[in-house]
Amino acid sequence: MEVRVLSWAHASVRSVLEPVSSTGTPGPLSAGTVHVWFLDRTGPPEPGWLEILDDEERERAMRFRTPQQQDAFAASHALVRTALSAYARRAPGDWRFAISPEGCPSVLGTSELSFSLTHAGARAAVAIGTGEALGLDLEPIRPERDPMTLARRFFGPAETAWLTGRLPADRPASFAALWTVKEAVLKARGCGLTEPLHSVEVDMDSSGRPVLVRAPGGPWALRSWSPEPGWCAALAVRGEALTVSTFRARPLGPPVLAPELGPERSVA
Repeated sequence: MEVRVLSWAHASVRSVLEPVSSTGTPGPLSAGTVHVWFLDRTGPPEPGWLEILDDEERERAMRFRTPQQQDAFAASHALVRTALSAYARRAPGDWRFAISPEGCPSVLGTSELSFSLTHAGARAAVAIGTGEALGLDLEPIRPERDPMTLARRFFGPAETAWLTGRLPADRPASFAALWTVKEAVLKARGCGLTEPLHSVEVDMDSSGRPVLVRAPGGPWALRSWSPEPGWCAALAVRGEALTVSTFRARPLGPPVLAPELGPERSVA
């Protein structure tokens, strides 16, 4: 299945920027529309993060060795619950989830909402949609590392050759762009990294932007962009069309509409 990538960086794609209501909730979702909530956890942890998790989530959080890891888990999972409750009449603590054999979570019950969670370092993000299979990935660009060892291990021959031909200074961002697109599609397929990254093939243009994706299970609508300096994000949704709204989030509070984090106004 070949899928054209719909946007990258400064591509002229119009995001749907629905206003946040007076009650602090984002506008309604519709088919082909996804809201992405970005969380920056550089501030102190919220005491209430653990309180809205269920018993199993709290046990998982406590298994991490360091308080920083525990806080990261609690914050990202509280983010999922807070975001889902913005689109449904359900308290954040009332959501229940199923975990597939591949490790992919989904909402239990009659809700049509779907979601995908990603986190790295002090950043986390969750994508919320209406029923469509979706996948979100967020990764830092690591200019201090040569990505070629990982590329030869996880990417296909054509992708590795393309990355080899890039200027050394451009390779980290190009590697992150490839990785996030691949992982977003795998997450949307429900298999995550239980399937190899090279099962998703990505063609890149001369500027380092993904222009064509071949992957089973489509059709896939895609967005690939840089929401902040030093970061790459990719969103994959099963379907033909995709519009994106972006928000700054707090796990226990209302979001703030943030088009500057979206595909239309992303930064390098």
